Amino acid sequence: MAPKITIVGGGSTHWGPRLLTDFANTPSLHDADVALVDIDEASLPPMMTIAKHIVASRDVAMNVTATTELAQGLEGADFVVTAFSVGGFASMEHDIEVPARYGIFQPVGDSIGPGGISRSLRSIGVLLNIAREVERTAPDALVLNVSNPLTALCRAVTSQTKVRMVGLCNELVGMQFWLSLVFDADMRAIDPVVAGVNHFPLVTSLRIGGQDGFAMLRDALADPDALAGPLWMQPPAQSHWQKMDPLREWRKADILHNNRVKLALFERFGVMPGSADTHVAEFIPWFVQAASDQGRRWGVH
Repeated sequence: MAPKITIVGGGSTHWGPRLLTDFANTPSLHDADVALVDIDEASLPPMMTIAKHIVASRDVAMNVTATTELAQGLEGADFVVTAFSVGGFASMEHDIEVPARYGIFQPVGDSIGPGGISRSLRSIGVLLNIAREVERTAPDALVLNVSNPLTALCRAVTSQTKVRMVGLCNELVGMQFWLSLVFDADMRAIDPVVAGVNHFPLVTSLRIGGQDGFAMLRDALADPDALAGPLWMQPPAQSHWQKMDPLREWRKADILHNNRVKLALFERFGVMPGSADTHVAEFIPWFVQAASDQGRRWGVH
């Protein structure tokens, strides 16, 4: 029987196309029923156009519908994806700018500190209302949350409802990607052991192609000449990474330069954070204080 997947926040231009593309590229979901649910009615027709294009281009039997009614979208759901941001970018701007007036600098402001607290207070009640509707309408569904602050939201739902929820974040995949660029490795050959919380996961051991990945990383950091070579592929434009020299091609040294917060912690403590430096720096705020020019020294301003 074909699974039904409900995306709450399905009108999101960030998550909607990505999730639909992933579903269309997953053979077991080729005949899935997907319900897009969003309180912003105007966001749904454009997303339906994108969905039809994805379905046609992949030649799959996936059936996509859209509604503004949560209960209707949840009916019969096997899986529910929650992907929303209460207040949007306008509220996120306040999360960063208001603390900055008082000397608290946050590169992202969505997980910890004043920004994380503010976003939690905006979002927890909304997600609990969604979770309670899941309890009523689709009690056996597994909820996959991709909304931030992910840890706080998942803890609220699992502590206050009977809903089964798992938090999903792509940060560790990003780590596997940059390591694959540095070591000319297949991403699937990069095998980390991870502990911690979202946006501050700690890689406690690492294998790359069956070898000691931490030893490989130490060797690379100790031999800058080994990092002068080109990359096997160019980083995508949306990666937000910066080349040390904008006039030449990307080099392996550029990749490490864009991850210098986590590498500094790795050299000091022997374990490596697995998230982007902008997230990691908020958990250890000496990276974003006045002495580091609000993080510019580390590339996390």
